[in-house]
Amino acid sequence: MKPLTLVNVESVLSYAYLHAIASHSQCGCKVTSRHEDNTGVDAQLVGWGPFAGGGYRTEVDIKVQLKATIATPTPVGDHFSYSFRGIAQYNDLRSDAVATPRILVVLFLPKEHMD
Repeated sequence: MKPLTLVNVESVLSYAYLHAIASHSQCGCKVTSRHEDNTGVDAQLVGWGPFAGGGYRTEVDIKVQLKATIATPTPVGDHFSYSFRGIAQYNDLRSDAVATPRILVVLFLPKEHMD
């Protein structure tokens, strides 16, 4: 069996990162199917209330597109900028035509994979 390519390692690390954050936040996290991946959805998070600030909702979910990169992040104010290879992926994330909100989670990795 061949070892994973660096691109596959980056992908696995992005899932591990999301699962760690979700676990720390006491949220559920699941990997989506290949069909959903083809629509720009890699994972889904579910959180259960009560939520800070109240409200009537007791459960919320959000779909996540994961990216991992060794590119140097570009600081923009108090966050980092990430550029897609095409506008279609960005438009899918911000579409008003979907019922469940979508977000992008980017894991910035060191250039040297052993760092």
